[in-house]
This record gives sequence, structure tokens and C-alpha cells, in this order.
Amino acid sequence: MFQSLRDLLPQAVRRGPVSVQAEASWVVETCNACLTAILPPGREGDVMTLFFAQEGTVVVGCRNAAAAHFILEREADLLALLSERLPGVPVARVRTRIVSDFHDTME
Repeated sequence: MFQSLRDLLPQAVRRGPVSVQAEASWVVETCNACLTAILPPGREGDVMTLFFAQEGTVVVGCRNAAAAHFILEREADLLALLSERLPGVPVARVRTRIVSDFHDTME
């Protein structure tokens, strides 16, 4: 008669906009981990993934032009890490955006 919530949840996530939001969140968190892996020591606070667009673009916020330049130079490495950690998710390119404060970009 009744189904457990655990059995219903995967079906609900696969339907509608929830799955798109869940995938985007997964990509953002994974990209932040990958950024930490490729950045020089002590520079982890200079960049943060802002969002993942459905056309396969990851937008990375950078606190300065040097960080943005570094990310763009290492785009191939970042994309390789993302494709390894996110099988089946089509991440095609990385864009950077200079931001003064990460909290301002998230509101």
C-alpha cells in the first residue's frame, strides 16, 4: 500500500528541475575540489566555482587577474579532472569572472 520515502526519492529527483539543480550543485562542489587540487599551495581562497550552466560551462570566480589567468592556462587540466570525477556530465569549457567578494556573487 505505502512505499518508503527512500524508494520514492530517486524517482522524484530524476523528474523535473530538481535533477538539473542537483546535477549543477554536484558539478560546483566537484569543481571546487578540483580547483583546490590544481592551485598552488596557499591560493585556494583566490577562486571559487560560481555556477554550472546547462550548456556545459563552469564559471569560476577569481579574486584577481592572476588567478583568472592561472585557471585559464590550466583549463585542460581542470576539464580532465572534472571528466574523470563526473562521468556522464558534459563539462565543455571554463570561464572566469573577476569578483571582489564571493558573497556578493552568490546573492
